[in-house]
Amino acid sequence: AGIATLQEAFPGAAPTYHQELLAVYNGVLAAAGSTEMPEAGATLVSLRAAGHRLYLSTGTSPNVLEAVLDSHGWCHLFSAALGSSPELPKGIPHLEHFAAAEGLGLTEWAERAITVGDGEGEMRAGLLGGVALRCGLADTAQRACELAEAGANLWIRSLPELPPLANTTYPLAQSRWRIPV
Repeated sequence: AGIATLQEAFPGAAPTYHQELLAVYNGVLAAAGSTEMPEAGATLVSLRAAGHRLYLSTGTSPNVLEAVLDSHGWCHLFSAALGSSPELPKGIPHLEHFAAAEGLGLTEWAERAITVGDGEGEMRAGLLGGVALRCGLADTAQRACELAEAGANLWIRSLPELPPLANTTYPLAQSRWRIPV
């Protein structure tokens, strides 16, 4: 069972602390050139409504991940969401965990998966893990080329392009896609 609320993520802290922490976290992400995509929530809802299972793999710590998902009300959209820890680092270990959660080996799971990400790490992990489709999220052709060099074999400019892609390629997959985002 995951952390259901911010209070569980940070026991004993006042709610204003959680708000301040998330504001600082969002500021750090923005300063690093990473911001929440406004269309993310609608895209996740659309993918789930189409029957896709969603998995989240991030280098963020598990406690911060849970707090962020809780703050957006997205926890219920993911079959599993993993933050990085020494025991379970981002990359292949996360993909193996997702596969095991479905009672599958990594190869079988990866044949029906789409990795989506805006970083080289996601594309490399997908490639090394045997993920069938590795979709780079890039707003320029140069960035798409960088992601392709890391293993991306598809490119989208924005998240709303993902549901039609996942739904169109579904007949090739024999079952709904498992989508680590």
